[in-house]
Amino acid sequence: MAKTYNELYLAMRRALKEAGVEEYALEARRLLAQGAGYTDAQLIARMYMYAGDEAEKAAGELLQRRLSGEPLAYIAGKWEFYGLEMIVTPAVLIPRMDTEPLVFTALEILKDVPEPRILDLCCGSGCIGCALGVNLPKARVIFADISPEALSVTRKNISLHRLNPRAVALEADALAPPPLRMQNFDLIACNPPYITEEECQALDTSVRDWEPMLALDGGEDGLVFYRSVLQNWKSVLKDGGWIIFEVGEGQAADVRALLLEAGFHNLGCTLDTLGTERVIYAQKKKHHSSLPENVLHLFQPKFSFLSSDFHLSPVFQTAVSAVSFSVADTGSCVFLCAHVFLPLNPQIHLQACPGICTVPVFFVFPEDCLQPLLFWQDFPPELFRKIVSFQL
Repeated sequence: MAKTYNELYLAMRRALKEAGVEEYALEARRLLAQGAGYTDAQLIARMYMYAGDEAEKAAGELLQRRLSGEPLAYIAGKWEFYGLEMIVTPAVLIPRMDTEPLVFTALEILKDVPEPRILDLCCGSGCIGCALGVNLPKARVIFADISPEALSVTRKNISLHRLNPRAVALEADALAPPPLRMQNFDLIACNPPYITEEECQALDTSVRDWEPMLALDGGEDGLVFYRSVLQNWKSVLKDGGWIIFEVGEGQAADVRALLLEAGFHNLGCTLDTLGTERVIYAQKKKHHSSLPENVLHLFQPKFSFLSSDFHLSPVFQTAVSAVSFSVADTGSCVFLCAHVFLPLNPQIHLQACPGICTVPVFFVFPEDCLQPLLFWQDFPPELFRKIVSFQL
């Protein structure tokens, strides 16, 4: 016997309520509308019309998927975030309202930057970067994630919101140093995995069994990604640039401490709708492109070299023909500190001329983008890491 859309809706609502679905009325309407091929508004206008057999069958199949625990967002294939419709699949986290304060805060930080360069790190669906890109029409946004499947969703959302050609999605690991081509950002927005290993096991089944654990698991204490981003990705920020994190409940103090340890200042926080410290942000200090005093007092420069003192490949020779260097001598190696940033290919070699310099030579970039061009087996890696960890 044929049923009206209202009769189908009431039956679906009852089934969802009995299954313990919190938003049972809303979800029943969304599932029925999707099964019938209507928007919510179109469905409401047709509630007392008879539904066809195909619509009833399709809605019933969607209902069974929801009753099995599959989140509504994955069934619908889309979800709203900051007023934008975002494509979602099980390859990405479902965008949540808790993340919207991050976007609001980032927009406030960037409101006076004419053409901001933004990095959405651990981008997932790209909801943060898309919201920033839509609301900042002159912004250029780089989306980065380790998951190719997530980046596929990101690229669809970039196209959906017409952010091409000022947005691009690239594969990158937040737990490793950034690709050399990623540089000079005004802001890094990062919503990393921050749930502890123990908490991951206690997550609601609708999250644990359906959403990607890769985007949830923040390691033993939930802070693994914050440490790595601050250690490895600080160099891609401009002097005076900002980094902004979403943090888990109770993590704000720890993330503040990590930011201060990494040399950031002007820290602040934004609360979510429940009054929880949900967003922590900080500014990278401005500095000069020279070795700081705490390095110089250890390794006082004893000589200075011009670029002509070294054998350089033709490509590199062109790049440094007008560049001056300061040199720190450890007694076992020489550190050259360029006073400008050079976009170097890591395959390029720098070699000392015989008779001029007989110790290993390391090239050090400003802004913490530190790339050794030569390694010697007997040079202690611990010493090199200690030196390059200082902010230039």
